Amino acid sequence: MRRRTTLLGATIAGLTLALLAPLGAGAAEGYFYYTSNGALKFIKDPHDDECLKREGNGHASNETNKTVFLYDNAQCLGTPIDSMRPGDVESISFAGLKFLR
Repeated sequence: MRRRTTLLGATIAGLTLALLAPLGAGAAEGYFYYTSNGALKFIKDPHDDECLKREGNGHASNETNKTVFLYDNAQCLGTPIDSMRPGDVESISFAGLKFLR
């Protein structure tokens, strides 16, 4: 009986780790390209849930695997002015951006 309990506990612990491991990934994978004052810039593998103070005023391309939310302020406060799903390309002005899980 003791052996079955130990085996069951180990199995549950292993399954829990396997299920939670993808949730621990804290970064989008890929590049977010944007234009700022005529210059092409990029962010590589941005972290999730982190407000990035970046001024964009032209084309933007989300080549990451996560949706990015764009804000009209550098603190990413309030409602986003737009969002871009992976693969989206837009012409937009923004002051802050945040990738969310």
